[in-house]
Amino acid sequence: MTDGENKLTEPLTLISSFYSLESVMPAIHQLSPNKLILVIHGGETDDKAKLTVKENIEMLSATHGKVMKIEVEKADAYDVLATASKITSFIESERKAGSRVIINITGGRKILGLGLLFGAYARSDQVERVVYGADFDPKLVDLPKMSFNVGNTKVKILEKLTGKEKLTVPELAEKIDITPAMAYVHLRELKSQGYVNENYEITTAGRLALL
Repeated sequence: MTDGENKLTEPLTLISSFYSLESVMPAIHQLSPNKLILVIHGGETDDKAKLTVKENIEMLSATHGKVMKIEVEKADAYDVLATASKITSFIESERKAGSRVIINITGGRKILGLGLLFGAYARSDQVERVVYGADFDPKLVDLPKMSFNVGNTKVKILEKLTGKEKLTVPELAEKIDITPAMAYVHLRELKSQGYVNENYEITTAGRLALL
């Protein structure tokens, strides 16, 4: 049996943002996951929206709960960093359990989908596919499996910038054992990538890159 054939015998977990059945059914039908993790907005205040999500989860459980395991996880749709962090933990847990992982960012609030997408970027080596399916087109679209592409030295810089202590560039260079000139080079590159701002303070994007 080839590596590809071995891979296909592994169980599949689909992690999907969720609001309505239409957003997840194309992925379920085309991918036939063994496990489905639905990520919903946990801070929903609209009673009608909460009822819609509840009814759709119940309907999905009634129609597909016997053929695949369904879990529901809550995330703050407006906290992209926290959502992405949760997604990385889900991915790691499923991979540790021996499952392939596919991310579906179709359903729910757009910013919730971004949290899933950035979580997939942070663990791109552990995700098989990232897919999107428009409500009006049942065909799934494969999105690029991108990564944050941050090298070891830049990771060390970003980690130091997460602390409360405000460091000068020479102090930062000394802490990670590089020259001030190299520290400036890395900081300029991090700024061009959006990971630090003009004051060399870490941004949300920079914190995402550290996940």
